[in-house]
Amino acid sequence: MLLQAVEALAEKGLVILAVSPLYQSPAWPPGTDAPDYLNAMLDVRTELPPSALMDLLLSVEKQLGRVRTVANAPRHIDLDLIDYAGQRSNDPHVTLPHPRMTDRAFVLLPLKDVAPDWRHPDGRTIDALLRAIDCGDTVRLDHP
Repeated sequence: MLLQAVEALAEKGLVILAVSPLYQSPAWPPGTDAPDYLNAMLDVRTELPPSALMDLLLSVEKQLGRVRTVANAPRHIDLDLIDYAGQRSNDPHVTLPHPRMTDRAFVLLPLKDVAPDWRHPDGRTIDALLRAIDCGDTVRLDHP
């Protein structure tokens, strides 16, 4: 499913600059009775503004069969816009940076893989953000 998402995004005109390894983590939020999630991060180039990029992500989710029900329901695909060139936005359609990214190892670890020098718009480095959270239940899946 993740590979299909990457291919669909490329077909729709995004230039894929980097793809992180896969990470496995317990379903979110903690305590959810669902199978573990697989996560990855893409670094892309696009001429689309953030709102249009978010629309594109949602259309790819739908194309891949995602049906939105209740918040945090188990899902087989979830594409999020984490950062857009350091921009800040409180638009309800696309809040930037992603408001809960700094609490989630399954976001920060693959982000470090594709952008090791990335900084949060508030100035914190990716390493500082990682030191502030528990990453123990998020495992990198290395392939031979």
